[in-house]
Amino acid sequence: MAKVLRPMAGAHTRVTLFGRTLAHPILLAPVAYQRLAHPDGELATAQAAAALQAAHRRASDHRAVFPSVTRVSAASIATGCFPGRHGLEGNQMALVEDGRLVVHNVGAPSFRQTMRRVTGRTLRVPTMAERLASCGGQIAYSNVSPGAAYFLDPDHFGTVLHRAGSFGAGGVPLTGDDHLDVTHDLAGDVEMTARFCTRIVPSMDFSLAVLWLMAFASATHDIASDGFYMLGLPTQRQQAAFVGVRSAFYKLAMIGARRAGLYRWGYL
Repeated sequence: MAKVLRPMAGAHTRVTLFGRTLAHPILLAPVAYQRLAHPDGELATAQAAAALQAAHRRASDHRAVFPSVTRVSAASIATGCFPGRHGLEGNQMALVEDGRLVVHNVGAPSFRQTMRRVTGRTLRVPTMAERLASCGGQIAYSNVSPGAAYFLDPDHFGTVLHRAGSFGAGGVPLTGDDHLDVTHDLAGDVEMTARFCTRIVPSMDFSLAVLWLMAFASATHDIASDGFYMLGLPTQRQQAAFVGVRSAFYKLAMIGARRAGLYRWGYL
């Protein structure tokens, strides 16, 4: 049997990781919505991490961000790398400017320019659009948030079509029929997909074509938001009620969709 009771004299929390002894086995990974816990949010966390930098090790190869963040996902798709390598690590990032930490909203239209100005480039590694610029190039159709869409090709090596603004290689604005003027809903997804299938699929003009639907991104966010809502409910009874209501409506929706499908198929 395992020895449960052990003498505690001389006990400590020290641990050796990667050949270095740490006083406490605590590592810091990027998370979002930190202002729910403290008014200073990510800024306070970044300042604390900077203060502990000399004594602790930074986890530079983390593979995910929670909750789900479309901009980070877009950068991972664009580079084929995890966030710890491509450098876009959350909805908000603290950059060192003039010797101090400045927190920026990654979704702001000017963030990509800020990232280039402070760090020398938008992402730490080349994107697929950059790698393919000299051999066919990349085109991306996206109906998600503008920030996520533009991080598929943040430095304008290829073409990005989005309802907030479409750009060709070199950042040249696309207007008129070349611009993707769709709505941010399922109807917009359908229209965008039809255009993609009509104009891009039959052609051989691009080496890589990306189609990112709003509905798919929303579904993945639903998973993360469910956890967010659960944490916001103070009692287990309320959490259980939330799960029960959500599950019930999900099952009702599935039953309704299947019956509607069968009804429709009966006329085909």
